[in-house]
Amino acid sequence: MVIELFSSQNCAASQEAHGTMKQVQAERDDVLILTWSVDYWDYLGEPDPMAIEMSTLRQEAYVDRFGLRGPYTPQTVYNGTRECQGNKPEDVAHWLDELGGTSRPGIAIRQTEHGWTVDVPAGMDADVHLVGFLDAADNTTPMVNPVTGMDTLAHLTHGGAVALSQSCASGCALLVQGSGHGVIYSAQRIQ
Repeated sequence: MVIELFSSQNCAASQEAHGTMKQVQAERDDVLILTWSVDYWDYLGEPDPMAIEMSTLRQEAYVDRFGLRGPYTPQTVYNGTRECQGNKPEDVAHWLDELGGTSRPGIAIRQTEHGWTVDVPAGMDADVHLVGFLDAADNTTPMVNPVTGMDTLAHLTHGGAVALSQSCASGCALLVQGSGHGVIYSAQRIQ
């Protein structure tokens, strides 16, 4: 399962959500948490040093997908299918229990001699993203896996394969997601 947390250092409730995500990370090894820092609360204080425009754009796409009135923090999104406030542990626990894993039959993310390969079944429409984040000793923030960038490696309209040979500066993961910020079908931490 993938949990995406949209947060800001200028949102007091985001700090609670970071604590909830740390607890989830400690208890569940089947969950990949990605924290996206948004910049629209920067006018309330110091600019968030982890905020990137891509975070705000990704959250706005989810706002449209879920039919919300607007973006908010801390928002959590589960496998691209459900969302809730990230500072409410009972809601987070509900969606973790309800949604389960991140895999769809037929999708394969595997390590090769030269890097990684993603295979998507014929007829399936999906985007393959490489998401970079600060990991372990590189992460000096209170966040779990703060995102530093995302590259869309391919838009597969009828299935296909994508090969990746580059390495990541810190942590990174491959996401296979339905186009238009749809369902995250599969995810694999690769570094």
